[in-house]
Formats: sequence, structure tokens, C-alpha cells
Amino acid sequence: MIDNHVFEVKMPDFVETEYFKNIKDKAIAYLKAGIAINFSGPSGIGKTSLALYVARGLGRPVVFIHGNEEMMGSDLIGGNFGYHKRKMVDNFVHNVYLLEEDLEQRWAEGRLTAACTKGYTLVYDEYTRSRPEVNNFLLSVLEERMLSLTGHQKKGQYLEVHPEFRVIFTSNPREYAGVHKSQLALDDRIITMDMLEMDRDTKIAVTIAQSGMEETQAAQLVDTLQRIKEKIGEGGNISVRSCIKIARILQKAGGSVSHQDVYADVLLSENRSLLSAKSSKLTDLIAREISRAEVDSNSRLPVGADDGTSVEQPVEGTTDGITPADEKSGGGLVD
Repeated sequence: MIDNHVFEVKMPDFVETEYFKNIKDKAIAYLKAGIAINFSGPSGIGKTSLALYVARGLGRPVVFIHGNEEMMGSDLIGGNFGYHKRKMVDNFVHNVYLLEEDLEQRWAEGRLTAACTKGYTLVYDEYTRSRPEVNNFLLSVLEERMLSLTGHQKKGQYLEVHPEFRVIFTSNPREYAGVHKSQLALDDRIITMDMLEMDRDTKIAVTIAQSGMEETQAAQLVDTLQRIKEKIGEGGNISVRSCIKIARILQKAGGSVSHQDVYADVLLSENRSLLSAKSSKLTDLIAREISRAEVDSNSRLPVGADDGTSVEQPVEGTTDGITPADEKSGGGLVD
């Protein structure tokens, strides 16, 4: 019978580089020991994809939940939705008429309840976007291996958690909009694995797998965005997701659009939080880095190599148009 709670994981394009393999191996070891894990880090570093990939590696059906501000406890464990009516008429004996009616609420099982009782792997994506009190059901699940349904009008008030049940969380930094602080009691029951920026080889491999771009072009794209990111400084939003977007557009466009326009549109849309003055600097920076990449490509040197060609002429005492005061503040384009 088909279980509507199960999420079918299809990940044919997932690239397992040494970077991902190291994280995956540790995660599976922790999960097999019965300890929940949390992939934490900024957006665009592959947390959700890795969580689903690890979940599939456990060999159990996967249930997927995405945290949000409007989530309620009933969304996790279920609740009484609608009614079931039963009517029985007994006229077996002549002149004796028996009518019996029964009305009861119908219990609908939630995804957490299904995963707990059937031994599925639960992937709870961005769990800190749900209000902390909603996640209280997980405390007894992870510690006592018991799901409490007290007060939810189900005949069985306590459900024993299946021994194969496992949980994989993902979360964004607390400073992101809409993110709540996780309760300490829940943090104490899980292992948080901080995911930082992917290494260069992983970015290139992911970009190729997701766009079909040729390796040399993908490497050039990754290196160009890395230089732009370093010069933007703290507060900029450039990730492997940016690489994938640009690569896909360039592959489909086939030369019909300007590389500089594509870079500018993608990066400016991802960095709209920058002040307008900073955005204009970002536009100039993109133009310079595109020119630099083209010079490197034409000279057939590795991206970033110095061939003696002057691509830009910064003012004396500055770096790439960024003032010394900007650099001392620790952030290229961002105050």
C-alpha cells in the first residue's frame, strides 16, 4: 500500500566529492548510533541536498518536513479532522426495533507520527523557522524514544518510537529573517554539523553536474565568483547556487546574451540588501572581473594568473576601487 507520508528521493545529479563524502560518513555514523544530526550553515551550500542524500543512504523510507512560522503541533503529530458516523438498525425480532448511532472524531496521522511508528527517516528542513514550542514533541522522541499524544484525543496517548527511526535537521544562521532560536533542550539532544563554504573542486563538480558546462568554463566561473565574493566582503550573498544559475543561463543562451549582463542580473538579485551605492560598486566590480576572466582565457593562462596585462587601473592607495577605509573595516563593498 502506498504511504502518502513518504517522500521519494531522486538525486541523480548529486556529486559526492571528498568534501561531501567526509560529512556524509560522519553523519551516517552518528545516525546509526541513534543520535539526530543538524546540518547548519548559510543558504546555498547544499544542506538540504546533503540531508536527503544521507537519508537515502540509510536505506529507509524518507519523510520530509519544511519548517515555517505557521506550523502547528497537529501538522507534526496529526489531529482529529472530521467525524465518522456509524448507524445500526436491528429488526431481527418482529415488532422489536433497535436503532444505534455512534459518532466519533476521525484521527489523521501526522508525518512525525508516521515516521516514529514505522521507522522512517525524518528530514526536517529549516526546523528553526518553526516556533520553538512546536518542536517540543521531539524532545521525548529523541531522548525517551516515546511520542506523547496527550491532549490530542487519540486512544493511545503514548506511542513507542520504532528502533529504526532517525532524524536529520537543517538550519540557517539565526540572523536570517524568520529564524527562531532553537531551545537548548533540543540542541542538547542533537549533533550540529556546521557546513562552511564548499572547496573549489566541489563547487566546480556541482556546477558541471547541475548545468552541463564544460570543466574549463566551470572553473573560470567558480574562480571569478570567488574573487567577487572576497571583494564584496561580509554581507555579500554569493554561493554555489549563484554558480549554477549563471552556468545554466549561459549554457541555454548559447551566446545570445552578454556574460556581464548575466553575472550582474544574478548577483545583484541575490544581493539586494546592499545599499544602492554599494550595488553600483558591485556592478563595476563584476565588469572588471569579467574582463579579467576574458583576458585570462584568451591568454590560455589559469584563471587568476598574472600575464602582465593590466585589466584595471585602481587609484593609487586603493585595491580594485575599494578604499583603504573599506578594507580596514573588514568588508570590501559592505560597511
